Amino acid sequence: MPVLVDRRQVAFIVDQLPLIVLQGLPDAYDLPLIQVEDGQVGPCSGWILALHATMCVIDGPGDAGLLLPVFAGDETIEAVAQHERWLAAVAIYGGAVLVVGDPEVGSVTDVAGRSGLRGGFVPTT
Repeated sequence: MPVLVDRRQVAFIVDQLPLIVLQGLPDAYDLPLIQVEDGQVGPCSGWILALHATMCVIDGPGDAGLLLPVFAGDETIEAVAQHERWLAAVAIYGGAVLVVGDPEVGSVTDVAGRSGLRGGFVPTT
């Protein structure tokens, strides 16, 4: 059964690749350890990303999944524009890098420089 993640635990970031950074998730819902080779983030095997107007769904194997609210009800014009940039980046790259384990991650370079993170590149449906 998919888990609804509190909006305050979700960051949608545009960097070299679009990122979804989640904080405070216990057990990381069986996400694999992130593999980075030659600066490239490996796949988050068995997981896919579905985008909707107000929610992102990360569907995993079996009953695993995450429901990520896009807005917290206090969206500003800037927040909407930022999310539109993130959606455009996801469309260009065909997915996003999901990162769980360190709320300080703000870039793909950060992902490559830290161990113990879970997630990986999640393709869109």
